[in-house]
Amino acid sequence: MKERGKSATEVLAAQLPAIRARRQLSAAALAQRVKGLGGGLDRAAISKIETGARGVSLDEAIMLAVALDLAPVHLFVPRDDGDTVSLTPVVSVAADDVRGWVRGQQPLPGRDDRAYRTEVPDSEWAQGSKRLQEAHAAVDRAKRRYQVAEARLDRLSEESPMASGPASVLSLAEAAGLGGIDRHVDLAYERIAEAKVDLDEARAHLARVLAEEGVHDGQR
Repeated sequence: MKERGKSATEVLAAQLPAIRARRQLSAAALAQRVKGLGGGLDRAAISKIETGARGVSLDEAIMLAVALDLAPVHLFVPRDDGDTVSLTPVVSVAADDVRGWVRGQQPLPGRDDRAYRTEVPDSEWAQGSKRLQEAHAAVDRAKRRYQVAEARLDRLSEESPMASGPASVLSLAEAAGLGGIDRHVDLAYERIAEAKVDLDEARAHLARVLAEEGVHDGQR
């Protein structure tokens, strides 16, 4: 898929000291946190993990994530989207795609979307439906705001002899260039421009949600 990157264990070894530094935690302090959670990683074990001299079990990775107050995915996936993670000796995937895969948002590139989603719990399907409903509602609200702004400009344009040309054709810049244009018409163009930005953003968000939820042609 991609040029071979670091394995998840190698990424964790590199990420752990950087995360500790951002949290101003020494290896000993992290070991104390782990001990408080009932774990058995001492300072020496943490140092060995960070140097690559010791591996990490799944339970230990989860324990470290709890101790550091972060999502486990951030321990073994690089922060830079351009980096790759070697998931197997022959499968390396871009970091952002790995995050989406781990979070249950999308299959790995080139993999079967339908098979990937067969194990999604019912509660997540329900949550996904709610996200889709909210995204669709946001588009509808933005569309109505845009239509209202256009209708107001149409009315003002009819009243202003300086506002020549169809309202849907004139741009904000063209409107500003009409020397004697009424201030209300000018403001109406600004509102249309703002409403158009909101509508574009709402549509883009809906597209992202549709992609994340695996919706194609209205079907999951």
